[in-house]
Amino acid sequence: MYDQILASIHDRWFDSIPRGAAAHIRNLWHGRKAGRIVDIGCGSGVLLEAVAQLASQVVGIDLSPEMVSLGRTRLPGAQWRVGHALQVDVPAADVVVAVGEILSYAAADAGFRISDLANCFARIKSALTAEGVWLFDVLGAERDYSGTFFRDEPEFTVTSVVKQQGDIVERHIVSFLKVAGEYRKSVETHRLRTFSAPTLETMLTQAGLSWKRLTGYADVMLFPGRIGYECRPF
Repeated sequence: MYDQILASIHDRWFDSIPRGAAAHIRNLWHGRKAGRIVDIGCGSGVLLEAVAQLASQVVGIDLSPEMVSLGRTRLPGAQWRVGHALQVDVPAADVVVAVGEILSYAAADAGFRISDLANCFARIKSALTAEGVWLFDVLGAERDYSGTFFRDEPEFTVTSVVKQQGDIVERHIVSFLKVAGEYRKSVETHRLRTFSAPTLETMLTQAGLSWKRLTGYADVMLFPGRIGYECRPF
């Protein structure tokens, strides 16, 4: 869960993946008008703002109330909900997205069962229009993510110490954000689950979704180890 400090940092400086996914959606639709676009794990609404003119309605869903609050400020005309990515009811849509490791976050809950993900895929397939598209990415199981990552900028610093045990990745994140000349501190621990590509692809097919692997969205590459998918109902 993102608190106010980390949510603000993520909103302002870590937006390459949602912006790339927005460009990917625009390329897929070739200027045509989409009906509804749903962003699961929407964060602060970067993607939805970028595609708002493409759709008659955009819907943002996120587990973090702080992120949803930022989204409402960014794009007041959208529909916003606080909800869990694997449990939310998805309305009928031309495009559904969950980019930025959203399903890996959602699947790290202690009570997660693989059937939860299968049910999520089935609900999304049912929500998609005949020409609809489902975009998502996860942490792939073929890489060890352990290590320490640091970014230092004039307005903020972020240090992430990452440990992995089996298919669970844990990120201990310490952030400082400059607000009115003073630095405010945030400490969070994020848990994510890795998935093997064959497992995901079998589940997608069983849900009635054709799929294509992606290494990025438009001209934005996914980070090493991540697996992206573009899916359509069949």
